[in-house]
Amino acid sequence: MKIQQKFGNLSEFNKTILLAIPIGISIVDEKENVLFSNGFFSNGRQGLKCPLKQHINIGETVVAEMANCLDGKSYEITRTGILFQNKKAYLEIFVDITRRKLTEDELQRSETKFRA
Repeated sequence: MKIQQKFGNLSEFNKTILLAIPIGISIVDEKENVLFSNGFFSNGRQGLKCPLKQHINIGETVVAEMANCLDGKSYEITRTGILFQNKKAYLEIFVDITRRKLTEDELQRSETKFRA
């Protein structure tokens, strides 16, 4: 079965999937202007300063963690250099790691207490 027969309008299919994914996805240009956001952040990620500022080439990926973001949560941010609308841009994926970080902190406190 052809993909268009299975999913109909591929653009609508992609949009539906991107808007339903429970992680933040955005595309920004080299000046940090938001070109696309899936709405994970209610403000389209405006004001969220990605710590990944270094130049990366198309196809390269870098990962960083950022604590206490706009909503007080921690995120793992993956940034990949891409070509978007015939211009260099960055695909950013934001995964909420707040629960993991809280668990790691609690484990460290427990370990410190145990060793004391």
